[in-house]
Amino acid sequence: MNTYKEGGFFGGAASGSRTEIEGVIYEVANKDNTPPKFGAKQSLPEVMKDVKDIKKKLSRVTGSWVNKIMFDDKVYWDID
Repeated sequence: MNTYKEGGFFGGAASGSRTEIEGVIYEVANKDNTPPKFGAKQSLPEVMKDVKDIKKKLSRVTGSWVNKIMFDDKVYWDID
């Protein structure tokens, strides 16, 4: 999930970043687990509370793909 949100039709300001990422790596619950639909009709959750198939959170992922990526606040990759 990225943090970028487009602005409104009448000049609302955009927020977030197109390069930032925030999410989790998780174990999938088997109940009601259906394959994702790909393509133009693909619908992905915008916020974590809308992800319904989480059995166990394994790691939190944050950062920016152009700067650094962190897993559970430990730096995994850093451009510097």
